[in-house]
Parts: sequence; structure tokens; C-alpha cells
Amino acid sequence: MAYMEWSENLSVGIKEIDEQHKKLVSQINALHDGMRSGQGKDTLEKTLGELADYSQYHFKTEEKYMEKFGYPDFEKHREEHDAFVVKVADFQNAYSSGKLGLSIDVMNSLMEEAIASSIIEGAATTRKAAKEMLRKGKKPSNKSEQMVINNYRAMQYIMEHRDEPLTTELILAVHRIVTENTLEDSAVGRFRDNDDIVVADPVNGTVHHIPPVYTKVPEMIEELCRFANQDDEGPEKFIHPIVKGVILHFLIGYIHPFEDGNGRCARSIFYWYVFSRGYWLFEYMPISRIILKSRKDYSIAYLHTEYDEMDLTYFLLYNIRCIEKARSGA
Repeated sequence: MAYMEWSENLSVGIKEIDEQHKKLVSQINALHDGMRSGQGKDTLEKTLGELADYSQYHFKTEEKYMEKFGYPDFEKHREEHDAFVVKVADFQNAYSSGKLGLSIDVMNSLMEEAIASSIIEGAATTRKAAKEMLRKGKKPSNKSEQMVINNYRAMQYIMEHRDEPLTTELILAVHRIVTENTLEDSAVGRFRDNDDIVVADPVNGTVHHIPPVYTKVPEMIEELCRFANQDDEGPEKFIHPIVKGVILHFLIGYIHPFEDGNGRCARSIFYWYVFSRGYWLFEYMPISRIILKSRKDYSIAYLHTEYDEMDLTYFLLYNIRCIEKARSGA
């Protein structure tokens, strides 16, 4: 089965662009087939280069039609094209220099992150079914599939907004995306308005965490945003961006500002932060897949931190181990 399949659902109604899109799909499939068949680095590097070159050619065609028809967001769209070209160049350089291995995992990473992050939160769907849904643009047929779609869209959203400061509005927007059609409308993109939420063992009901009272949530989120946006330059203030991203992840889980979807939102904000600090390689590292394999350790890291006077060492070490495993493809 091809990695991607062309369908009329992908058509934009302009023959020249549709034909170019078909060509891009064909090149992506060729790259995928090359990886699966174990082709050599030189061959894969050539295929990757052809895909990059044709993408630039295609972008110029798209921009020509946008100018012709007065597309309202033309400048923004062109900036997105330019950013993609830079990212592909970075990817090519990393692959050529041996810093990044080209593998099926790299190609699947964005979808893997969306799928794994959903399953951590209880989505019941297989990776095969989820990937097919994402690749073919199928509409979700149940809550589990909706969660996968939502997380995939959240990853795209934070990439688009990685250059913006963290604000309450951005966090609410991320939550709105990850919970769309999975919660009551009154809870989507809104802070909780009660203290009925606790983090408990689903089997025996043991309460592990009681979040702060709901009236403190807006203030705590504002403080979290100030922490995320503040200047960390200088030897006394410096916090490594990956460490700071993990801290933000922990804080959203600890504050538990929402009725549901806190974990998905927290992991999305981690990605937003490392993207915002130039760590583009994280786009190719499905960390949630590693967390999924060690959900018990994930929970224990949270608990040890809270029970040991908020010593974040436990949570930091756990996440760093997950990052290393995602990086090495373990």
C-alpha cells in the first residue's frame, strides 16, 4: 500500500496545481518506498533533494495563482512556504552530515505524536487505522478518532504560532483544538469552574493529586505565561530550553486548569516551547509514543515530584530519558 494516496478530496480545482500535487504525492511515496527497501544513503539523499526542489517549484506555481486571484492571505502563505523551504534545507543538512537518520519513524513522527498522545488520554484506536485516517483525510467516526485528529491539528497549530509569546489565549486555543467534539461545549477551551476534578487511579480510586482551587487557575496560568516568556539569558537566570519546556509541561498538569485534556494540552505546550526556541528537530521526535510505553513511570514521575516538596528532578529525568529514546529511535 502506498504511503499516501491521491483522491479527489485533495483537488483544489486547478488542473496545474492538482497535477503538481499528484507529483508530490508520488515523490513522497518514492521516498517512503526507498526507506522501506533499505536503499543506500546516496539514493535516498537524491530522492529527498528532488522532493525538496519540486516543492519549491510547486510553491512558485501556487503563489502565481494566489497573486492572480488576489488571495487575501497571500503574504502569510508565502512566509509559510519560505519557512518550509528553510526547514527542509535544515533537514537535508542534518541528514547529509549524519546528525539525523532518515527512517520510517522520522516520516511518521508527526502522525505518531498525534496518535500516541491521544492513546495516553484513553483513545481506543489502532495506529494503522489512525494513520490511514490522517493520510486519506477521512472524517473521524468516533471519539477516539476525533482525539487523534485533534492532536494532529494541535501540532500543526503550534508550529504556525511558535513565534508568538505564550498567552492565556494561546493555551485556551490549544485546548479548544485538542478537545473539539470530545467534551461538552461548555468545557472546550475554558478553564474549569469547580473543584470536582481530581487525579485518581482509575482502578482503585486512590486520589493522587488534588489540583489548586479553580479560582486560582487564571492567575496561575498568567504566571506560567510570564515564566515562559521571560528572558533567561545570563549565567544566573539561564534555564536550558528543553528543561524549561518540561517544566511548563509539568506545571499545566499540576495546575490542571481544564475539566479534561490537560495532558494533551501540556504536551502540546512543551512542543510549542521547544519549537519557539529553535529546536526544530523535535518535530521529528514522537515523544508521546515513548511516554505511552511507560505510562506508569510517567505518573510516578509526577507523583514523586509532588510528594518530594515539588522537586522537579524526577519529572525532568523521566522526560529527558523519553527524549533520548525518541531521538535514537529506541
